[in-house]
Amino acid sequence: MLIASDRSTAPITRALRAVCVCWCMALASTPVYAASALEEGKAAYQSGDYRTAIVNWRLLIQEGQPEGSFFLGTMYSEGKGVAQDHAKAFELYSEAAEKGFVPAQYNLGNQYANGEGTTRDYAKAEQWWGKAAEAGRARYAQLLKLMAEIITPAYLERLNRRIVTLLPTILQ
Repeated sequence: MLIASDRSTAPITRALRAVCVCWCMALASTPVYAASALEEGKAAYQSGDYRTAIVNWRLLIQEGQPEGSFFLGTMYSEGKGVAQDHAKAFELYSEAAEKGFVPAQYNLGNQYANGEGTTRDYAKAEQWWGKAAEAGRARYAQLLKLMAEIITPAYLERLNRRIVTLLPTILQ
């Protein structure tokens, strides 16, 4: 009886093994696929093949990669391969910025500062540029300093305090 039982479960065991192997292979190949989609998207964008770039950026977005949201947001911001739509760009930059993608944080700050796709809000522009600067990007910290030259004295005081706190990070 034990022998019959082993034979009857053997096909199920083999099937489960095959499913596990396929699942593990899929997991192992995901980062390579994401890197491939990123590089293919960049190459397509640079060559003017916006349709292929969009397909690759959307694949990255489906995988939760902030680069996809950032690059597709750039296409909407510039109107390349899609109708220019600053609100859509703002939405996509926001997704990538929330995931910590520094160039998206910078672009989101720009959109707040310029009122593109959202209401102009210098405090939020400073917030996003500050996050980018905290990541060690000196040029973003320079934007904070430039903003300080055009904002009210009260806002200037708060911004200067933020710049002073960021200096050690930037000067490293």
